[in-house]
Amino acid sequence: MLKVDINTFPDSPGVYMFIGKNEEILYVGKAKSLKKRIKSYFVNGKNRTIKQARLLECSANIKHIVTTTELEAFLLEANIIKTEKPKYNVVLKDSKSYPYIKITADKYPKIEYTRNTSDKKAVYYGPFVNAGSIKALLVDLRRIFPLRNCSNNKFNKNKVCINYQIKRCSGPCEEKISHKDYLKIVDAIKRFFNGHVDSVIRELKKQLNIYAADLRFEEAAEIRDKLKTLDKLFENQIVINENKSESIDAFIFHEIKGVKGLTKVFVRSGKIIGVETDFFENSIESETCEQIILHFYKSTMQFPKNIVYYPEDININEDLIVNACKELGATKINIKKSNNDIVNFALNNAMQQTKLHINKTMRESNTLERLKKYIQINNTPSKFECIDISHISGSFTVGVSISYKDNRFNKNQYRRYRIKTAENNDTKSIYELITRKAKNIQKKLEEKADVYIIDGGKAQLNAAYKAFKDSGLNNINIIAISKGKKRKKPPPSDVHDEIFVYGRKNSLPLKKDDPLLLFIQSLRDEAHRFAIKYSRSLILRNIDNSPLKNIEGIGPIRAKNILEKFPDIYINKNISKEKLMNECRLPASIAEKLVNFINNN
Repeated sequence: MLKVDINTFPDSPGVYMFIGKNEEILYVGKAKSLKKRIKSYFVNGKNRTIKQARLLECSANIKHIVTTTELEAFLLEANIIKTEKPKYNVVLKDSKSYPYIKITADKYPKIEYTRNTSDKKAVYYGPFVNAGSIKALLVDLRRIFPLRNCSNNKFNKNKVCINYQIKRCSGPCEEKISHKDYLKIVDAIKRFFNGHVDSVIRELKKQLNIYAADLRFEEAAEIRDKLKTLDKLFENQIVINENKSESIDAFIFHEIKGVKGLTKVFVRSGKIIGVETDFFENSIESETCEQIILHFYKSTMQFPKNIVYYPEDININEDLIVNACKELGATKINIKKSNNDIVNFALNNAMQQTKLHINKTMRESNTLERLKKYIQINNTPSKFECIDISHISGSFTVGVSISYKDNRFNKNQYRRYRIKTAENNDTKSIYELITRKAKNIQKKLEEKADVYIIDGGKAQLNAAYKAFKDSGLNNINIIAISKGKKRKKPPPSDVHDEIFVYGRKNSLPLKKDDPLLLFIQSLRDEAHRFAIKYSRSLILRNIDNSPLKNIEGIGPIRAKNILEKFPDIYINKNISKEKLMNECRLPASIAEKLVNFINNN
């Protein structure tokens, strides 16, 4: 176990870091008194948590940085965790970004979806939790408030696009609307998000009456449709506070059926816009609660008027959080210990989410126990990585690996690889990717997974095993998932994915609805999604080299539009001419040529 001289640490505020044997940072913490905090790790051994005991075993040294105040230590700790992502700051290092709706600060502002809130001149509304629902919300909002959403480069070409034709934009680029009237739309959407929906509805009804009196029935019908869309937006919203100017972020810590968790509730304009529950393996101390709240605002940089936390006896240092938020940019922020409506709502939600979490954990535990037997390992696997190779008609070959640990995807451990030695050869590409990954593992840049899943057949599986072995890494568990062989006899529903284990001749005897197969498929699908996204980002940066341009009638603009709508267009053999015509607005002749190109390549 690590031994240090406690007297070498000062009795002053600062940040301390547990350092591993390879000089890597294992854990970062802040303290009002460094000497007292470090001493607490070495006394009361019986009360030491498993995490603390493991940390002391793995550490070779403890370093510290003295700060002037505890607040300064608080902020420094957050910065180090964000950049270094220490292994044992599990609760904090996986902090996620949240989706927001952004109104830019341009002369003609645009409305868009974003996770980046660093532009201090822009106006943000959120945070939301469900990215899909916020994108659907944007579609409805553009029907009501036709603000532009094009890039500044496209806007500066002074030519209206399809959004103007379908009445999703008011056409400021061609001065189809005056600057003054455009800013009125911007003002209306800001009032909408600030809770003053009644005034927006009154204005729309007033305009409706004017159009009806002038017998301008088409314009009147458009206003009527906007009012219907507004009504739809508020059908399922829960009102938690009648104060329409109220903005609250609630952090409700709880332990239900032995499972520790945190439910966050976001209230804007008196209505709940997001609820999310996370679960923790270990107990959460007051200090960690403070860290969680600070890291949330360090990530979002968006502050409500009020912060609510529960339970009241967790003894959070309220002044520290308020001062830290002000240091980060908050103008005015209050902390309230309780709000019964929000707390009751959060705890009811937490109860349901905990039940689902327990059931999922039990199902996954049984599934992983079966996998453990199949691949003949001693411990039940908890960390998985899935590898996928993607290319576009033999070009832009890329590889990705996605990480899954403790019942969730860890997106901060996803990796992308430009394949350098092989084009359109999955076996060689897998060998190169795994070789590079093995080097990263040996350099402690990546954490070794319990099981590696290869998207491919036996050839890819063997290539991955050989790459690990040639790199000097043995005892690596590798499986592969491949499309099942086509049956000559019906029914075709009998054909499903197969799982291969290295060293085993035949695939695992799994039915198509087997939970183990479904679990591995979910990891493969996520890797495939990530690979397609990476491929798309590359091809969109290299439109001039796109194979689509070989098709008569498709230039850079049409090629980019097609790839934005269908990133997997090169391998989408099932796409129809009609879908291409509708989604990409292609003429029938060009859509037919594209379908033929896809099927013949």
